[in-house]
Amino acid sequence: MTWLISKDESYYRFCSSGMISACEIADLEIMGMKSSSGRARLCLHSGPDDHLHIMLIYHDQRTNVPIHRHQMFGEQIIMERGELKVEFFDESLTLTKCISLGKGAHQTRSIWIPPSRWHLLSFLEPCLFLEISIGAMHEKKTDFANCP
Repeated sequence: MTWLISKDESYYRFCSSGMISACEIADLEIMGMKSSSGRARLCLHSGPDDHLHIMLIYHDQRTNVPIHRHQMFGEQIIMERGELKVEFFDESLTLTKCISLGKGAHQTRSIWIPPSRWHLLSFLEPCLFLEISIGAMHEKKTDFANCP
């Protein structure tokens, strides 16, 4: 494994060919399982200032992603393994929609989360998914809801 750790269980590859091996996926899952937060992310872009962010992410049931929104950019989530729930909220943080993403033949496998849309991700089992978003990390401006 030739990865460089950045922060928050995020890893960058020293050399990116655009290919991901089964061994790299297994390593990512092991690192996520070993982390105290139950998560790990392999960034397939070269750095936080890249305009296009492509990340292979492992999250398990310990991962806490609070209600939040990205002001400037949306995100595409594409499920590879596991099952998660995406909940959407209006401006008063009232639940408006709930969608399950998963591996089953009749389940939704991908979803677009628009900019400025309050949402919550809940991981029902260990998940492996691809997240794609536009904009450098310092431009993303994520708001977190003040929930009781």
